[in-house]
Amino acid sequence: MSGRVSYDQLAAVLKELIKRPLTVREMSRIGGVSYQSARYWAYVLHTARLVRITGYVKTPRTKHGSRLFAWGEGSDAPNPKLTTAERSRRYRENKRNLSNVWRGV
Repeated sequence: MSGRVSYDQLAAVLKELIKRPLTVREMSRIGGVSYQSARYWAYVLHTARLVRITGYVKTPRTKHGSRLFAWGEGSDAPNPKLTTAERSRRYRENKRNLSNVWRGV
């Protein structure tokens, strides 16, 4: 596939976006484009106020969760913040995992 994105790919994503909220990863899968292209689409549509952030989905890859974009105007859902207890627990887990890593020369 070439580096160009067709209007058909964008139309497929927009049709699905009108039906239900989507994450950027879902947009890339539906449109058959790279994650970066789908992320750019989400940025442009959000900046133009054609889509809004309706919530966040927890994933193992992201710190707070992936944004859910939905068609239409309105205010964005607030970004969830980690509590102090969650931050401490995550820090201790990361520290424990790093202590098991061999640091040989």
